[in-house]
Amino acid sequence: MVAADSSIVKVADADRPGVRIAAVRNHASTNDLVRQVKQAEFVYAETPEQTFALMRDGKADVMASTRLVLLNFSAKLGGARVLADHYGTNINRMVVPKGKTDWRTYVNEFVEEAKASGAVQQFIDRGGTRGVTVAPLGNSN
Repeated sequence: MVAADSSIVKVADADRPGVRIAAVRNHASTNDLVRQVKQAEFVYAETPEQTFALMRDGKADVMASTRLVLLNFSAKLGGARVLADHYGTNINRMVVPKGKTDWRTYVNEFVEEAKASGAVQQFIDRGGTRGVTVAPLGNSN
């Protein structure tokens, strides 16, 4: 997430000298981003709320977190933008016990039918969850 007047348009634009990225210390999304960033500086906080405060108070130029967190905080910072691209993915999965290939086949068929029928998108919409997308048919990632 960036402030309204930021020149940063894509995630890659944030990785340059002088850019301060606010992030939650030791969060999984932060740990993934740290491996990717080569030039920008990280400014850490212990919670998403404290990380947002760094951004709001001008102590950071960018706030990095999960899309859902950023969408919620962007409403609290006039004109803030959540960038359209991303640096990682938060994937939800269904699992079955090892060796239960028939169970796995059933679950895969169930999920694909739920996506194809629009049920998964309807559940997301009904729940009011912003920023979540359904994987394309045939794509389990």
